[in-house]
Amino acid sequence: MRTDIFNGWVELRDPDLVPERLRRPVFEKTIKASQLASEIEDDPTVMGFFSELNDVLAVALIEAWSFGDAITVDALQDLPAKAYDDIRKLVSPLVSKMIPDFGDDVEDPKATTVS
Repeated sequence: MRTDIFNGWVELRDPDLVPERLRRPVFEKTIKASQLASEIEDDPTVMGFFSELNDVLAVALIEAWSFGDAITVDALQDLPAKAYDDIRKLVSPLVSKMIPDFGDDVEDPKATTVS
């Protein structure tokens, strides 16, 4: 679905359709983010880390946009600040949908569960 943002538009893909190549960096940074969350006010490098997480999340979720063909971290960071902020607001609620499901497959007869 196309969403208008400052000075352009973006189309986000369904999180379930994000290629693993793009999902994996988001997941890896999400794990580290949970470890760093308590340090956010104490260390300026932590804020930089969370910006990197937002960037890889946006690149993973943006399927198309009006800012050229390349959807990369560099292209994202070259956007006007207001456009970048609009994208961050669109993608940040979707981060939890990028986490792989490590639960048991109840339909797999080889999967064991402890009762």
